Amino acid sequence: MTFNKALRWTVLGALIAAVFVPLFVSNSLFFPFISGKNFAFRILAEIAFAAWLILSFRNPEYRPRRSALLWSVLFFVVTLGVSTLLAEDPYKSFWSNFERMEGLIGVAHFALYFVVAGAMFRAKEWRTFVLASLCVNVLIIGYSLLQFFGVLNINQGGVRVDATFGNAIYLGVYALFHLFFALLTAYHARTAGKNAWWVGGFSAIALGNVVLVFLSATRGAILGLFVGFVAGSMLIAFSRGVSSRFRRVGMVGCVLALLAVGGFFTAREVSYLRNHPIFGRILSASPMNDDAQARFVIWQISWKGFTERPLFGWGQEGFNFVFNKHYDPRLYHREAWFDRAHNTYLDWMIAGGIFGIFGYLALWFFAARIILRAKAPRGRPLFDFAERALFAGFGTAYAVNNVFVFDNGTSYFLFFMLLAYVYSRATEGVAPLFHSRVFASKSAVARACAPAIIAVLSFSLYWFNARPAYAGTLLLQALHAHQGGPSENLALFRRALALNTFANAEIREQLAQVTAAVAPLSQVPVAVKQEFLNVAASEIDKEIKKRPADARYYTLLASLLDAFKLYKQAFPYWQTAIAQSPHKQALLFQIGGNRLNVGRAQEAVPYFKTAYELNMENREAAIIYAVGLIYNGNTAEVKKVLIPPLFPDPYVVDERIIRAYTEAGKDEELINTYRNLLKIEPNNGLAQIRYGGALFFAGYPEEMAIKEIQEGLKKSPQYAVDADSMIKIIQSSNGVLRRKR
Repeated sequence: MTFNKALRWTVLGALIAAVFVPLFVSNSLFFPFISGKNFAFRILAEIAFAAWLILSFRNPEYRPRRSALLWSVLFFVVTLGVSTLLAEDPYKSFWSNFERMEGLIGVAHFALYFVVAGAMFRAKEWRTFVLASLCVNVLIIGYSLLQFFGVLNINQGGVRVDATFGNAIYLGVYALFHLFFALLTAYHARTAGKNAWWVGGFSAIALGNVVLVFLSATRGAILGLFVGFVAGSMLIAFSRGVSSRFRRVGMVGCVLALLAVGGFFTAREVSYLRNHPIFGRILSASPMNDDAQARFVIWQISWKGFTERPLFGWGQEGFNFVFNKHYDPRLYHREAWFDRAHNTYLDWMIAGGIFGIFGYLALWFFAARIILRAKAPRGRPLFDFAERALFAGFGTAYAVNNVFVFDNGTSYFLFFMLLAYVYSRATEGVAPLFHSRVFASKSAVARACAPAIIAVLSFSLYWFNARPAYAGTLLLQALHAHQGGPSENLALFRRALALNTFANAEIREQLAQVTAAVAPLSQVPVAVKQEFLNVAASEIDKEIKKRPADARYYTLLASLLDAFKLYKQAFPYWQTAIAQSPHKQALLFQIGGNRLNVGRAQEAVPYFKTAYELNMENREAAIIYAVGLIYNGNTAEVKKVLIPPLFPDPYVVDERIIRAYTEAGKDEELINTYRNLLKIEPNNGLAQIRYGGALFFAGYPEEMAIKEIQEGLKKSPQYAVDADSMIKIIQSSNGVLRRKR
């Protein structure tokens, strides 16, 4: 085998091997469903690019060919490079993190795949690529069905199948792509005169992907599938010059779409389907439901962020700055630290501003232009009508899906490979861009390039992939119990941090959380706790200095110090976090709690009040504000806060309120709260025992208190120790502990 052939097979092997990446789950890595796949993809991309680069120096046939789509991909990457340089957090914008594995470096790898596949693949290679991907797809379908029937566990819990992706929305968009691949392959098999079994097999795979979309219960993908089906059907039914048979197919599709709409609204009236965990989620789709309303709020936040930095945006992974700064209190019951707009277009507007979204949409525009208008050498359309209809249906489905969810590594890979397919067909027969003698196969450059490229590849594989992957392995080990105890865990954290990779931010965050969990453990020596605290506080402080505008790290350090009862030291960090995200109620609750813990209830109440007034429909905020008022001695105001419709009774049954009334010595309020609790839970023996104790301390007759305690004991004999202790206190107190009534 000649050197050129070896290079060619290396490139093709690496490119096609990427279709197997969705099957890869590395349980030894942090975020095993994300980081493992992306490291594997990046390694394949770098190997393919390095081998292709050497090959292209030696053989002009494999060099890129001129196309507006090629320039649009390069423009997109360059634009994101500028936005990264101007980003709020350039380091994270470039490297991303284990949870997402995107950033500029991720997009650059997708672009490399586009360039290499577009230059290398011909019709035969594209058939191999698609067939290999469909084979993997069949395994994914089988895995998902086993999850659905309970044979295999669903990784994210619940009932929404997620296969080897760990997230149902990732599976939903993967199924959309492979539904398109299967239909396109079935059509090509039919036009090539293949055996009917081939056509039937690919059609069955297409049907399997439709099932997969529904089993993932991803409403964005389902809506996209429906709208894409309607778009494709209408194009077929109403286009000029279409054969009558095609037109009938399109009309049937339109009728089926109408029936699907009617079936959807009919199914919503069927209680079994409405209450089914999967179908119920699908049938609950509405612009008025909680999920949709939350998305609308997040989109409003995104728009504010875009208008604030409209040209080049905040950089990739910059949405958290926007979310913190413009946080809307209506999201109080949602995740506290959103890092995506849950809308691909808004995500690119935040990441790259006008230039970023323009670059992203340019990819769609130039690909669509080729599909719809490009001509083959003899003047015939490059893509025939059926292919254009399939592309139109899929493109619509994918575009609609992206309105409601964000892309991930697998979907970006498939998207860029689809762009490469369109580019490859459009430039078939076009001369390569470079013909200079410098690139001649026997030139000095060509002879010297191979060792240099291999050296750079070796460095990249180690520094950009092996090191951070190993850091992720050490991090995961640090989160598990070890025979050496917590000291061994701390040593693993230190080893992971010593590698000094882009994983450091996540390692530090996990270290802070583990340290906070270690703080109350009596079995851990004080010296070990102090060592944990010293290391964790120092490492989080490094993140604060690196990212001074990120409220998350101030919150982490403040929470850590609070866990060690260092409330005075924590308070300034809480103040900074609040300054950066003034409307985030969770932070207001925590800083108020900090003030309560140092006995300054009068300082805590304003924070709780602010959180409550930001959204008076927040039940949690009302309870916490009421607790602050109780500790501050203002019980009259409590009854103005705990009012209908949030609370049918001012004596709200909540452990925090009960504890506040107890510690503040508010006997009558405590007694009324216990009475309310016993109305709701008449068989709650422990509550009745405590109610009896509250009666005694409030000055009610001893006999009355003991009777309540004994009644509670009958209901809950397991609390005999509590009951006996309380009765002994009553009988031996001689009235010393009782308050006058």
